[in-house]
Amino acid sequence: MRFWLGILFLSIIGSLQAQFDLVKENYAFLTWEVAQNAHPDTVYAIDFSKSKLDSLPTELQKFKHLKALDLSKNKLTVLPSYIKEFHKLEFLDLYKNEFTTCPPILNLIPSLKYLSLAKNSLNYLNPGICSLPHLMVLDLYDCMLTTLPEEFAKLNGQLTYVDLRGQTFNEVFVEKWTALLKDVEVKFDPPCNCKN
Repeated sequence: MRFWLGILFLSIIGSLQAQFDLVKENYAFLTWEVAQNAHPDTVYAIDFSKSKLDSLPTELQKFKHLKALDLSKNKLTVLPSYIKEFHKLEFLDLYKNEFTTCPPILNLIPSLKYLSLAKNSLNYLNPGICSLPHLMVLDLYDCMLTTLPEEFAKLNGQLTYVDLRGQTFNEVFVEKWTALLKDVEVKFDPPCNCKN
């Protein structure tokens, strides 16, 4: 019930990061220090936010039952290959890191439902992300995207919410993607008079 109240609250407040914070409350997040002292089979969510990480510890791979991982506000530029072994991972927050491309390894985590790549310097969205079968919420706020892959249209009806604010798109682009994603709540800033 809390989950659906969170979704309803999102439609009222309009901030996707706020939704990630609400959804985050549904998971029993542990700090890395606490998780390391717990049995790996009993750890379902780890919070690494604001840890100044430029890479993830290799010991993380033993937590095979992870459902949620908060990696927000770090210095990550890549994700380790072992992250694809988290077959139950639903929630991944990569907000405010140093990614310049959408990590291709994300395509190999079909359980993902909530993904934030907000405030990264992404100039390209990997089309493979459009094949994630359970993706519902995608936060691309304040990236450097100038276009979307055509495959993105396949997410119409699957996604419930996508945030594309904080980026400059022209009116033709906004109209096109609003039509292609007609069953999705898509957030854009007002369009510019530019040619992108």
